[in-house]
Amino acid sequence: PWGARLGSIKKKGGGCHFDAAQCARADEAHRRLTSLSTMAAWRGLLRTRQMQADSAAKAACSGEALCSRLQTVERLSESLRLLSKTVSEVTGDSGYESALREMAARHVPQTLSDDA
Repeated sequence: PWGARLGSIKKKGGGCHFDAAQCARADEAHRRLTSLSTMAAWRGLLRTRQMQADSAAKAACSGEALCSRLQTVERLSESLRLLSKTVSEVTGDSGYESALREMAARHVPQTLSDDA
């Protein structure tokens, strides 16, 4: 972890640049960043699928899609199926629940409007 790395940086005259408390805070910050990064990656997957479903719906509703009603419904159904599959894959991931617990334990914001 980062704390050990910082603790290994030695001053020319002896001693370290960072004390134990600073190294501990660096470790905690690194753990928070790691859990946030994991959630950001999962959110990116979900957001991409959502945007694909939205685009398909807008195209169908605007008349841009040159296809029958049945084909339109099939395309929309496929978009929703893929979105549902991605949600299931993310929330069913073996690390998902532990990542949520880790974020809560480390006081990582759960929404963009939350204050860290």
